[in-house]
Amino acid sequence: MKKFLALLPIFWIGAAQAVLAQSWCPPGAEWSHESYSVDWSTGDTYVGVVISRFSGDTIVDGQETQRIRATSYIHEEATPDSTIISPFIADFHMRQMDGVVYLLHPSPYEFDTVMWFTASPGDHWSWPGQETGAVGTTEFVVVDTGSVQIDGLNLRRLIVHLLGHPFVGQVDTLGTDTLIERIGFNYFYLIPDYSLWVSIDGPLEGLRCYRDNDITYTTAPATPCGFSTSINEQVRPTGIQVFPNPGAEVLHVETEARDLTTVRVFDGMGRAVLIASNPNGSFVLNSSGLASGIYLVELNGIAGRRTVKWMKQ
Repeated sequence: MKKFLALLPIFWIGAAQAVLAQSWCPPGAEWSHESYSVDWSTGDTYVGVVISRFSGDTIVDGQETQRIRATSYIHEEATPDSTIISPFIADFHMRQMDGVVYLLHPSPYEFDTVMWFTASPGDHWSWPGQETGAVGTTEFVVVDTGSVQIDGLNLRRLIVHLLGHPFVGQVDTLGTDTLIERIGFNYFYLIPDYSLWVSIDGPLEGLRCYRDNDITYTTAPATPCGFSTSINEQVRPTGIQVFPNPGAEVLHVETEARDLTTVRVFDGMGRAVLIASNPNGSFVLNSSGLASGIYLVELNGIAGRRTVKWMKQ
């Protein structure tokens, strides 16, 4: 476990632990996360939902753990009513002790800190499987704490920054997330490596809903907690123009309704190479520094999300 405590009074840490109820995997625990993936050979995109359910306690290396089964249901984004692709099912293991949730990480094969519900401002822990502070690594840092009441249950809430260490002596803030006791992160998945791209300027992606036998929590009032294999994930923005396509020096993005808020451009490795925000819905991006090739332009607006294939000459 690689976590580090800030120098705070011991009585505060003790008080935080005292308010914890069953902070992880109570009966009926179930998480619904957004799913978004790209087949880079064709440019086809797939959307859907990943349902993770607590399926019981088990013993791993002599320690009691919680087994969670994740099942993904996806369909082609271009045809929301298309048949659901055969679900992918995977099991993983987590455990909780003194307000810290550990994930059994495959490399190295060990339990590593993934969430810390009793942390205080200044406390930090490394991304699972990484060493804190090393070049090329990331870590979570708590910047604020408080509480939130959900269905009559008082739960701890933490505001967490994700910090990156791209070079020696350089630290970048990559994003901000909310961590809620019993529920987890709003953006990051139970296994952070599988999380969608996180952007401070981007739309809420990640957790759609959490529920157990006592509480239900959704990230937005309109977010459904249930799941149907015929659901239409989102209403797509219409009247979109991405031009010129093919293009070279400049990329224009416009809509008739001007309801776009954020545009992100991804390369063939899945990296966000251009990001822009504009509440007026009209974008002009400088694409002169991009290499020639195929890119995906992700358009996020009031009505939902859509991707368009774009070629840089």
